[in-house]
Amino acid sequence: MTSPDDEPVTPPVTLSEELDQVAQSRSGEAFVYEALARLALRHQLSDAVVVLPEVDGGPARVLRLDRRPLAPSMLHRLASHPGLHCDPPRIPREERRLVLERCRAALAPEPPSAPAPEPVAPLPPAGPPVGPALGVRAPGTVELEVEAAPPGGPSATPTTFRALVRGPLGARRRRAPGPLPGDDVRLRVSVGLVAVSLAIVALGLAQVHGPVRFVVGLVFGLLGPGWAVVGWMRLAQPALELGMTLAASLTILMLSAQVLITVHLWHLMGFGEVLGLVCAVSLTLQARQHRRRGVR
Repeated sequence: MTSPDDEPVTPPVTLSEELDQVAQSRSGEAFVYEALARLALRHQLSDAVVVLPEVDGGPARVLRLDRRPLAPSMLHRLASHPGLHCDPPRIPREERRLVLERCRAALAPEPPSAPAPEPVAPLPPAGPPVGPALGVRAPGTVELEVEAAPPGGPSATPTTFRALVRGPLGARRRRAPGPLPGDDVRLRVSVGLVAVSLAIVALGLAQVHGPVRFVVGLVFGLLGPGWAVVGWMRLAQPALELGMTLAASLTILMLSAQVLITVHLWHLMGFGEVLGLVCAVSLTLQARQHRRRGVR
């Protein structure tokens, strides 16, 4: 039989090892409170307070065992004495220093992470020269001579480089954009509304009334003013163009009528003739623009 004296003796766990175990599961203030609890259990303390000054000069952080509250007078008195305060004061100096260092490390702010470097695109491989040879200047290019000093210093002979720079110099006037799908329909609509606008002006000057004037005026009022504005946008979406045309026409008619009534200049026949002339000019310019783009 083996006697109790022959059994291996387990060495006691040091305070540093206990704090290492606590740090694996807790951080921040939770680590500080758990460290104070381990310290109080280890040395049979009735109370313990750790006071840590802020790094940026702010108020000190005062943490008490078991998260016990502190009276304002006691808090003010302890804030001016950083360190570890225990009751009874029986903590060895080395353990006191160890607890303070670990608590400072747990409450220290994390340093900001450095931003990841941006990827640098590789230079394209060198290829054969594109364009005319040196000394031959094509339209839109300029030949430049640049002098660069060699590594030998200012006394060395500078080297001259020649290069062709392509740019807008001597470039021709930008051509109008090409036709879009549906431009032929837009051209017919513009031409048709030009005829309707001129018909409104002619019927107004001739003082013609009846069903013909009503139908022509209805078509012009719904489409003429709106298409005179929306037609320039070339939205290439028929449903959207039709909706915006109707909305713009009604808006222009109502706002114009309201302004004329407000200034006491309302005259229905004169308003129709002036609006018809303005729309006819805009629609004619639209039709000419479509024909310049090659629309038939």
